[in-house]
Amino acid sequence: MPEPVTTVILAAIAAGAIAGFTDTAKHMIGDAYTGLKTLLVRSFGGASRVVEAVEQLEKNPSSAGRKQTVAGELANAKADTNPELVAAAEQVLASQGVCG
Repeated sequence: MPEPVTTVILAAIAAGAIAGFTDTAKHMIGDAYTGLKTLLVRSFGGASRVVEAVEQLEKNPSSAGRKQTVAGELANAKADTNPELVAAAEQVLASQGVCG
């Protein structure tokens, strides 16, 4: 079971990936999601397993297996200990009206 913070990050990534399918949703969270992805690259590296897993989830955001892979990579990378990353994830969710 993912840690609660990892769950928030994963939910934000999934919301951002799904938002790419509609112009309205893309507009709503575009900046926040771009910020989260930029932070993931800066924190873990563009070729990291975390970023690679996120890119695969973006290609198929409804895939339970890909979500599980992202959750695992986030946990392995200890993403939940990065307050800036957590704040960025919460911002994506807040822009969708999911939290906050």
